[in-house]
Amino acid sequence: MKITLAVVASADGRITGPKGEQPRLWASREDQEQFQKLIKENGVVIVGRNTYLAHRKQLKLTPNIRRIVMTTQPGKLKKDEVKGRLEFTSLSPLKLIRALEKGGYRRALLAGGPKLSAAFLKLKLVNEIHITIEPKLFGAGFPILDGNLSQCRLKLSSSKQLNAGGTQLLRYKVSY
Repeated sequence: MKITLAVVASADGRITGPKGEQPRLWASREDQEQFQKLIKENGVVIVGRNTYLAHRKQLKLTPNIRRIVMTTQPGKLKKDEVKGRLEFTSLSPLKLIRALEKGGYRRALLAGGPKLSAAFLKLKLVNEIHITIEPKLFGAGFPILDGNLSQCRLKLSSSKQLNAGGTQLLRYKVSY
């Protein structure tokens, strides 16, 4: 299964502002458009509980897009579940990917936070990373990743300036 990790970050590598401001408040329109395109291309979006809770009010469930929230306590969020569109699981990353493959899925978009992204990378499950760099400096906030990933190697496959303000989209192939 091909797994693409999508991240938007400040130029100093933060995915939230210093007071926890989520990307929807500071990321460019072009980044948001790129992210929506990735969602449609992949059909499956995997996030962690914290990412889900931070975005649940803005989340618009649509047909043909399956959103999976990874959490250690899926029962606490079951009231939000909409089968086939929004699901909660306590499966490990590897077991989740195997279940998706068994269900016929061939691609997934990983849009979790620093710990979830690192967990997938440590298990060598991510094939590609798309990082949008916004021309902002926060000095604080959550980092892109949380964990030691010394076995991970990236090769730049493309770069593109998304707007006149200097927002950059970098695409990397991952090797382990």
